[in-house]
Order: sequence, then structure tokens, then C-alpha cells
Amino acid sequence: MKSLESLVVRWNGDWPWDYMWRKKYNVAFNSEKHREMNPLDMRLDLLEETMIKEQIEREDKIKEDLKSYEKTGEWWKTSEEIGSEEGMEMQDELFDNIKI
Repeated sequence: MKSLESLVVRWNGDWPWDYMWRKKYNVAFNSEKHREMNPLDMRLDLLEETMIKEQIEREDKIKEDLKSYEKTGEWWKTSEEIGSEEGMEMQDELFDNIKI
């Protein structure tokens, strides 16, 4: 029994996205559908989903900031208000997009 447990541990260590992909599509470990799937395609599927979610979040934040600017006229935020490196990058992006 230990060898099966070590197989599962080793498998998930080598292919960490495999478990997330199987959960997403409700595919059992070592099922026919699982064995037919290419690990690269699994990884690309999850990477694309993550990238799209992140892009949507960035665009939503930009829209939120623009609405805030339209209401208050304030467009510059301190690093404490932003709270993260990602926030600073988003502020830089907004600043770069100002059309003068």
C-alpha cells in the first residue's frame, strides 16, 4: 500500500497542475480520460484560465479607479493607499495611459 501512496505523492509533486485540472473537469486519477490527456495541454488550460482571471481583475481595478477619479478628481494615491507592488504597477499603468 505504501507504494501506491508514494506514487500519488510523487505524481502530484511532478505534475502539480494535474490535480487542479482533474478537479476542474471532474476526471478521476488514472481514468481513461486522464491517461489520454497531455500534461502540457492541462498546464496550458490552467495557465490560460489564470491569466484571463488576472487580466479581468486588472481591467476591473482600472475601471474602478477611473470611476473614483471621475467622482473625486483625485488620481494620485500614496503607496500606503495602494498597499502592494501590484497596486503600484497598476497606478503606473494608469499614469502611462493618460492622454494629454
